[in-house]
Amino acid sequence: MFSHKFLKKHCPKISALKLCKLGVLGISALSLTTALAGEDVYGLLESSYAIGFVAFFVPVTVGLYSKKLDERACLISMAVSILIWLPELFSQQELPFALLGVLAGYPTYFIAYKLMRL
Repeated sequence: MFSHKFLKKHCPKISALKLCKLGVLGISALSLTTALAGEDVYGLLESSYAIGFVAFFVPVTVGLYSKKLDERACLISMAVSILIWLPELFSQQELPFALLGVLAGYPTYFIAYKLMRL
């Protein structure tokens, strides 16, 4: 799905088979990095739920409760939220990085939305 929906749009001259192979390699590398950062199965499960929460919470709630919708603003908000959450994988601090990422996603979305409309 990643290769057909995202990569094909941005790299139309590369064959579908090669894009699928590159997509599998990229997703595998991200999965391996996440697996090596986790300590046990419970930690990996917790991380997988946190990724979904951090990445999709802001776009879903904005889509449900706001009329100000923009795909690029959603992607920027998701990227900022994930970047704020990522230190949780590698640090031993007990800060609520997921919550901080989600809370930072809302102003990021609306700032990006305003900037896209200028």
